[in-house]
Amino acid sequence: MVGQLYPDGSPLKDSGYTVFYMGINIGAFLGILVCGYLGEKVGWHYGFGAASVGMSFGLVLFYSLQNMLGDVGLQPIKVKNKVVATEIQPLTQDEKERLYALLILAFFSIVFWLAFEQAGSSMNVFALKYTERQLMWIGFEIPASWFQTLNPFFIFILAPFVSMLWIKLDNIDKNPNGPLKFALGLFLLGLGFLVLVIGAANIPKGAESASVSMMWLILAILLHTMGELCISPVGLSFVNKLSPKHLMGIMFGMWFLAVAVGNYVGGVLYGMIDDIVKTQSISTFFLMFVGIAMGAAVVLFVLSFGLRKRMHGVE
Repeated sequence: MVGQLYPDGSPLKDSGYTVFYMGINIGAFLGILVCGYLGEKVGWHYGFGAASVGMSFGLVLFYSLQNMLGDVGLQPIKVKNKVVATEIQPLTQDEKERLYALLILAFFSIVFWLAFEQAGSSMNVFALKYTERQLMWIGFEIPASWFQTLNPFFIFILAPFVSMLWIKLDNIDKNPNGPLKFALGLFLLGLGFLVLVIGAANIPKGAESASVSMMWLILAILLHTMGELCISPVGLSFVNKLSPKHLMGIMFGMWFLAVAVGNYVGGVLYGMIDDIVKTQSISTFFLMFVGIAMGAAVVLFVLSFGLRKRMHGVE
């Protein structure tokens, strides 16, 4: 629906999806703030209950304001009680190659999400066990879950600037193509984990607690957020731009399936944390994701030149 708000070929789509992504993360910020606090300090029944209230409110809001979307998302046009069908033509060679490029980007999105989603697992453990969360001057301990509000907060702050950046770069014909933006996002993700490697370097193997400055975690999340803004909204935009219209719904489903696979693999990797912390260190655990993200960034950068040709003019 977001893609349909802009004409085909519009350079504003990447920026439009970035603004859309900013709106999503306003809810993520408020949701984690409220639900995380209620869950940790009152009880998880209240945390999940608050989430259901927020979701219900969002549904009512969407239903009430749907007229603002104009014709976008309406039912197919009907003539004399019959749905007007469009004859589906076989895929052209250009369309096949664009789908090939999209599948390659989807694979690298799996790599991105398996590392990025450590925010809710290993990075959350790092916040809980190894980060100094006590604000001594006001006598308040920051709930570990609140560090997850930093990602949506940074998106809310940075998304407008990133959106304007893509537009300005496009105006001077310097806007990076999709694969290059993906490679940059993976590089920033790896850089964020490198910050955690350095911050956790003095934590000995087998340690159950530590008091590392929260600034390391904050800086890592900032870098991860910058990487996310190069991949997630841009990826949604490219699914819209590279997919034939009759396959667009399927390709969006494929895209989110890739996100799901990334989350699953990230969970499997997180399951290794206890053994690695006991035998080596949590710094070594984070170093694994530096290698994964940085290695994928280099590979995608090399592939980007060929992928650009396969996109046949889609930037």
